[in-house]
Amino acid sequence: MTCPVCKGHFTATGRQTYCGSPCRKTAFRRRHQQPLAAITIPAARPRRDFTIYECPSCQQRLLGEQRCQSCGVFARRVGVGGPCPHCDQPIAINDLLDQDAILTRADPPATVFSAGNPHSGHFSHLLALPTPVGTAAATRGWASVDVTRSGTTVRVVDTHLESLSGAMAAAQAAELLAGPADTTLPVVVAGDLNSGPGTTIDAYQVLAAALTDTWTATKPNDPGLTWALHGEDGLPLQTTPSRRIDVVLTRGLTPVTDILVGTDDLTPSGLYPSDHAGVLARLAPHA
Repeated sequence: MTCPVCKGHFTATGRQTYCGSPCRKTAFRRRHQQPLAAITIPAARPRRDFTIYECPSCQQRLLGEQRCQSCGVFARRVGVGGPCPHCDQPIAINDLLDQDAILTRADPPATVFSAGNPHSGHFSHLLALPTPVGTAAATRGWASVDVTRSGTTVRVVDTHLESLSGAMAAAQAAELLAGPADTTLPVVVAGDLNSGPGTTIDAYQVLAAALTDTWTATKPNDPGLTWALHGEDGLPLQTTPSRRIDVVLTRGLTPVTDILVGTDDLTPSGLYPSDHAGVLARLAPHA
């Protein structure tokens, strides 16, 4: 006789239907279990309508358009996205994923230079961007480390504030002061503030009210423009910086001198190292 559960052959005794107790219990469960819900596979949906493309010639962002009408060339795919709720310009979800890092020297002996107590975090004030695939948060945050050089310990904080909303950037700046910059140690706050002389100053004013802008302290008559260098970030073909949004601020240290780096040392391919100029600030402990 064949068992209706395992399909194995056995010799039945009396009214035996199944080969053994395991198969009998399996058959009982199958008779009394709830029917499985039907699985519906959604129809395939084209992604082009909510995909951001970028023209390789003029860097114009396009929503759902694979060809730049101005240049007559096909654009490269950036990623899924939609129109910005603040400026209506196409923005990809990839643009909203922001991470911060601090690099330190590893070659000096620990008696001369050391770094410790690393921390990082995201701001609670984050810009929400509605997209066809759901709401995406524009992740912004900070990183910090305590650096000791020749017996003096300093808290160094790096950040990248919101670029699409001045009010949101100001709220993030306030979080920075109440968070990693709230220490009894001397502090250095550096980063792309997306705010400063020549542009929106909401976040810059929040930080400058509590910290000293090293560039202003050492070069009050030099604008120190840092952005944009070679036509990125929505300013195509602009090669002369017009804004100062990359800033170094401090508390408990004396600014000595500041210089810009990366403004004239092109790569072998003829590009700048970055679309931002770097700011190199030299600081000293208070006398």
